[in-house]
Parts: sequence; C-alpha cells; structure tokens
Amino acid sequence: MEVVERDIDRSELDAADEVFLCGTGSEIIPLATIDEALVGKGAIGPLTGRLLGLYESIVRGGDERYAAWRTLV
Repeated sequence: MEVVERDIDRSELDAADEVFLCGTGSEIIPLATIDEALVGKGAIGPLTGRLLGLYESIVRGGDERYAAWRTLV
C-alpha cells in the first residue's frame, strides 16, 4: 500500500469513508464516529480492516517475511 503522511484539514475528516488512529501503544484503532457524526457507514472499512489484519499478522508472528522487524521478549 502506498502511504502519504501529511497534515489534513478537518473537512477531510468529515468527508472520509474511513478514519483510524495508530500509535505504538494503541496499534490501530478504527473510528466509527467523530463528534457524534458517523464516519462512512459507522463500521470498520475495508482498507482499515486490511491494515489491521496485516498489522496483527506481522506483530504476532504470522508473516515470517517481517521476522526481522520483531524482537522476542
């Protein structure tokens, strides 16, 4: 997936089909609402679901292509 990191305008959030937050501790969190307004259909969208699945597979050891990214503890 191609990713672009940039600042966004609030109007882009209002018009978005999908919105998610991500971070080291929070991992990937899909948002169903913003200020009580539905985001898209108010459920996890296909792109967010795909990213969440890929992330889980990588960090939990299901995808060995990324084994070097993990540190066993």
